[in-house]
Amino acid sequence: MKKIFILEDDVSISSIIEFNLKAAGFETAAESDGKTGLFRLINEGADLLVLDLMLPSMSGFEVLRQLRKTSDMPVIILSALDSEEDKLRGLSLMADDYVTKPFSVNELIARIKVNLARTEKKPPKETVFAAGDLEINADKMAVLKNGEEISVSKKEYEILMLLVQNRGRVVSREEILEKVWGYNNFLGDLHTVDVAIGRLRAKVEKTPSEPEIILSRRGAGYYII
Repeated sequence: MKKIFILEDDVSISSIIEFNLKAAGFETAAESDGKTGLFRLINEGADLLVLDLMLPSMSGFEVLRQLRKTSDMPVIILSALDSEEDKLRGLSLMADDYVTKPFSVNELIARIKVNLARTEKKPPKETVFAAGDLEINADKMAVLKNGEEISVSKKEYEILMLLVQNRGRVVSREEILEKVWGYNNFLGDLHTVDVAIGRLRAKVEKTPSEPEIILSRRGAGYYII
C-alpha cells in the first residue's frame, strides 16, 4: 500500500483528500505545519507528497528545497498560487506536478497514480556523496578519487560517511569515537581519531598537510564543506 503524505494547512481540504485517498486504497498521513511536516517526512518517509505552498513556520517552497537535499520522492504541489512565476519556481525546485486550487479530487488522485507509476519505472538511484574530487558510493561502500577507486579501511569509510552526512557541521572527536568505534572518550583515546584522520587525509587529499576536503577546527573537531 502506497503512503501519501499531505502537507496542507487547511484541515478541511486535507481531510477531504485523505478520505478519498483511503477510499482509493492508499495509506495517508497529514500535517498542517511546514517545519513539523518536513521533520515527519524525513523521519517517517512516504511514497509521494502533496504539498501546499502557503504553510505556517516554513513555506512549501522551502520544504521542497530542503526535502530535495535527501529525497527524490514525487511531489505534487497543490496551491492557490496560480501565477506562471509560482509554477515555474515550484518546478525549478524539482516538483513533479503542479495542481491549482480549486481542484478536482479525482484529477488529483489520477495525477498521484501517474506520478507513482512513473517513479516505479525509474531504476533505483545509487546514493553517492561528493566532496571535492571524491565520490563516496554508499550502496557499494566505495570511495573514488578522480573516478578511480581508492582503498580505505572500514573505519576510514565510516568516518568519511559520518562527515559527509553532516556536511558543514563540525563533528567532534568524541562523536566520531562514539559513532565509528562504538565507545565514548572515557573508554577510548581521542588521539585514535586524529591518527585515523591523518591516515585518511594521506589517501584523499592532494596535500595532506594542507587539507582541502577534511577540515578541522581547533579544539572542536572535523568537518567537510
